[in-house]
Amino acid sequence: MAAQPSIYTRLAESHTHPTGEDHEALHRLPGLLKSGITPITPPPYESYYKHKAHQDLKWYQSQRFGGFTTQELHLHDAFAPYSNLKATGQLTCPIHPILQRSKWRRQLPAQLARYPLGNRREGYWDAWENDTVWNMMVPSLQLTTMFMANLYTWPWFDALFFGEMEEVDPVDLPRELQGKKGYRRFKLRRSEICAQDNEHTRVQEMLERFRDDVILDLSSGHTDTRSGLPDEFEFANTNGSLDAVTKRGIGISMAFEILEPLFNNKITEAERMIVVYRFAVVLLHELCHAFWECLRKWGIRIDGEDVVGQNLEPWFEHQRTSELSEFDKSVTEPLTTNPLILIRKPPNYFVSHVWPITLTYFIDIQNQLWWNTYKAVFGSRSTHIPKLYGKRTINRPDGSPPEPPSVGFENIDLDTTVIETGLKTQIQNIVDWFRNSYKQRAYAIRNAIIAHGNLEGSYLLPPYPPPGENEEEDEDMNDADEEENREEEEEDDEDIPSCPRYDEIKNYLINQKRELAIDTMKFRMPEHTLHQYIRRNGGIDLSADEWRKFLLNSTERKEMFQIRNKNGKPPTPYHAILRTLSNGWPTSLPAPTIPMQVRISEAQTECFSNATMIYLADRKEPWYRLDFWDADLEIFLVLCNNWLAHNNQAPLPRDVFEASIRAGVQPRFVLGPKGIVRKLPGPPPQPKESKKRSAQGPQLGPPSKHRDQNRPR
Repeated sequence: MAAQPSIYTRLAESHTHPTGEDHEALHRLPGLLKSGITPITPPPYESYYKHKAHQDLKWYQSQRFGGFTTQELHLHDAFAPYSNLKATGQLTCPIHPILQRSKWRRQLPAQLARYPLGNRREGYWDAWENDTVWNMMVPSLQLTTMFMANLYTWPWFDALFFGEMEEVDPVDLPRELQGKKGYRRFKLRRSEICAQDNEHTRVQEMLERFRDDVILDLSSGHTDTRSGLPDEFEFANTNGSLDAVTKRGIGISMAFEILEPLFNNKITEAERMIVVYRFAVVLLHELCHAFWECLRKWGIRIDGEDVVGQNLEPWFEHQRTSELSEFDKSVTEPLTTNPLILIRKPPNYFVSHVWPITLTYFIDIQNQLWWNTYKAVFGSRSTHIPKLYGKRTINRPDGSPPEPPSVGFENIDLDTTVIETGLKTQIQNIVDWFRNSYKQRAYAIRNAIIAHGNLEGSYLLPPYPPPGENEEEDEDMNDADEEENREEEEEDDEDIPSCPRYDEIKNYLINQKRELAIDTMKFRMPEHTLHQYIRRNGGIDLSADEWRKFLLNSTERKEMFQIRNKNGKPPTPYHAILRTLSNGWPTSLPAPTIPMQVRISEAQTECFSNATMIYLADRKEPWYRLDFWDADLEIFLVLCNNWLAHNNQAPLPRDVFEASIRAGVQPRFVLGPKGIVRKLPGPPPQPKESKKRSAQGPQLGPPSKHRDQNRPR
């Protein structure tokens, strides 16, 4: 059977065809579905319409890529999909102890699950269990290691660990914080102090101390790490321990979506090196958040009196944002949702710059020779993003549209004269070779961009043709509009694969409806979480791919479950949310298996009621959200027994605790699937009056950062 012809262009096959209002310019183009990133051929064009399409695509690309077209990026040697560059070497260093494989063995509570690799691949995004995933991460971890091995060369880290802390000027605090204390900045130490060898050793000793506190794992950047429900995308998240009992460790969840392109065999080697680099620097960024948390935990950095419990990060020197000053802001975007910004701002605060990054930067920094020579000679400056040709935009503080961007070249030495090489060491000769290659490439890029700008500027858009002319082009545009409408109607459609085991899986779910607590699953359930519940329940061998096929077919048949809220599209695998449907389920449950009889005394019933009362409050750990009702039963038991011990009451055995839930001692707590306790929605508890004493009122937990996600849907 002949293969079906592709409906995508070459780049759309590897980078997808984007849909939605932001990509409307692509939908008007006839022919194959476009990626929107192909460099545009410069004019002239034989007709108004083709020239107009060229201008529309230029505008579309400049909106998508920070003011640049992909042709400009390509001329800047910064467009990886068209690059033929190859790695010039690799990193050979061992992975830092804080990043070693054992550190990626993070225990998940029962209501969370690992994400399947997707696209019919076997296994899960689990660096500890999956060799494929671990091997994929190794180059990034080696690059992060090289940064950490050279921390002493960046004064910022010395200031974070050992610099003086001082109060922020009160006039810089917002009105509601006037008069408050504890808002602080950390400052650089004098260079003659932090440059000493013994100070370098102190920095590395601090890293050794961090090792036992940091815990790492892979999760989805599209979801909340404590529930698996949809959330705004983040490349990573520093979220503390997932164990609500011990509170041990500072957890970092890295988005596996950063690594996923490495599975795509159609991308270039330069694209792969960008992926490796991005994962490395995002991880470094999150480690710095974790370092600060460790410093506070150990008492090395102490919160001021008015900011205790706010988890506020300090400012650095005279910078305006409280996210540790965004030390790597030229590399990664800030990941904190609401950093505190000071009132007074420098004149250039509202000026933004965009600089394309030459691909040689990503290639050289992943070469051990570069670190041993060029980095050793030029120190911290060597890792700075090279700036050659950029665009500056002056934004307006009142929110009105910014001024048109201006372009220009950085004031750098473009002299291509080869540096004289006399009797020098081997290291110096290698350093000179790197410097010469950078100069020569900068000169070639400058000339290419100037020539391209002159060519584009010499062809103005011709006037609109008179009526009656170019009717063929008009017809093409109408056809394209119709095609766009069809695409918008069908963009959520997905081919429904065959599911030979559909009836088997359906019968299993019906027979296990009680064990899987389907009747109380009246909330959004992550697809992969319910699959984990099924695996834990047992009785069927069901792969993630078979589970997906079943869900797509059940959605098509409008029975059992409906799959929705997909967070991706081919060639990238997606993860989705499920909604339980009434169709397909029997109206009556099978007769329950008679459980082992457990006698619950009146005293134990009272203990259970007292211990669980505080957990009826909204967002009280281990329930962090209103729209996700499941929690780990074992963790809930330990928390309740800790409360009983603190209040001089006897702890409850596991069987008594579970029997109390089954008996409905507190009706809002019910048993979910194996290992899960489910809290049904209801009004918060009201304090009870007593002649002997007043019962303690509800103890509200910390507010969720995902407020919008907690609204009923």
